[in-house]
Amino acid sequence: MRNCKSIFQAYSQAVQELNLKDEDKVILCHDDIEIFAPYGAFNSILDKELEKEDCGFLGVAGSPCLAKKGNWVASARKMNMPTAGFIWHGTNNDNMRFDLFGNAPAQAVAVDGLFMATTGKVLKSIELRRPASFKGGWHWYDAFYCIQAHLKGFKNRVIPLPIRHGSTGNYDQLFYEDMENFATLFKKYLPIVIRDLKK
Repeated sequence: MRNCKSIFQAYSQAVQELNLKDEDKVILCHDDIEIFAPYGAFNSILDKELEKEDCGFLGVAGSPCLAKKGNWVASARKMNMPTAGFIWHGTNNDNMRFDLFGNAPAQAVAVDGLFMATTGKVLKSIELRRPASFKGGWHWYDAFYCIQAHLKGFKNRVIPLPIRHGSTGNYDQLFYEDMENFATLFKKYLPIVIRDLKK
C-alpha cells in the first residue's frame, strides 16, 4: 500500500479490498524487511500456527505482557518478564546485528509490528482503523491490533522466523503521546500478563 496517510489506513484499506475469507492467511509487514527462511520452511512455520483455531497474531519478537504504559519491550522490562524472539537489524547483510529477545515459540500479549501474520478471521473481528484519540498514524498499531485479538480469546505468539529489519523504529513525540492515548483507551484491561508462555 503506497501513499497512505497512516499505517492504520494502509492496513484497513488493504483488508477491505481483499474481501477476506476466514481461512485466508495474511501478512502485515514493513517494506524494509528481508526474510531469511527458505520458502518451504517459511510456509511450514506459519502454517503450523495459523491453522490453529485460536491463532491470533504471529510475530518474530514480542512480550507476554503489556504494562499500563510502555511498548512490548518496555513493558517486559518494567514488569520483570521475559521477551521472546530474535531479529537482525541493519540496512544490509554487511552491517546487520543480531538482537536476541528470548526463546521462541512463546505466547505473547503483543508482537512487534515489523512482521505480523494472521488470518482473515482475526482481521475481520477487530478494528483496524486508527482510534480517534491517536494523534499519529505510525505508532501503536501493533499493540492496538494484538490487544484486541487477545481480549477476544485469540492467542498471539512469537515464532522462530529469521528476518532482517532495516530500521529500529522512530520514537518521536507522537510515539509517547499515543502511548498515553493507548493506555487511556485500554485502561480497564491494563496491565495484561501471560504467566505460562508455552501454552
